[in-house]
Amino acid sequence: MAIIQNIQQLKNTKELNAGLFLCLIGADKTPPHIALIADGRYYSASVRGVKLGVDYNSLLKILESKKTATLFLQIDELVNQEMLSTVYQNYPKLTISESCLFPIRDYFKMNNWKVHNWNFVFDLVNDALKEKKIGAAYHLEMDKRLDNGSFKLKEYTKADIITLIKELKELC
Repeated sequence: MAIIQNIQQLKNTKELNAGLFLCLIGADKTPPHIALIADGRYYSASVRGVKLGVDYNSLLKILESKKTATLFLQIDELVNQEMLSTVYQNYPKLTISESCLFPIRDYFKMNNWKVHNWNFVFDLVNDALKEKKIGAAYHLEMDKRLDNGSFKLKEYTKADIITLIKELKELC
């Protein structure tokens, strides 16, 4: 069970300009969408397509306007924009057999992380917490969802991911 502690409100978006951040968009949903912000550039894979190195400010405006509960977890790992682009290009549009975790898992595997048991974001976060690889933790729109600055990630199944991907594909 992944419990993230010491989560601060994202007051200054410049906090996301440097370093690598795991983004849990819709952190209160099952499952959340996950993506990366690397040195201020947004990387995401979804059924709608891939976003490669997009300025994160446009994402933040959408999240704030929709009041989407979002976590930003700083990960202790060097940023390699070229490697990120390469990995994400392998997932141009997610299929039912894929998830938004796949390019993230591939990136960390290329950086020598042990990712063999990462089937869900809570697996990644549990490992990163155990290895003390999570630095700062920020949030948007989660004041009422935090318990003394902490948040427990909801666990979900592969069936939950497949259901969501099918629903999203029908909207496309």
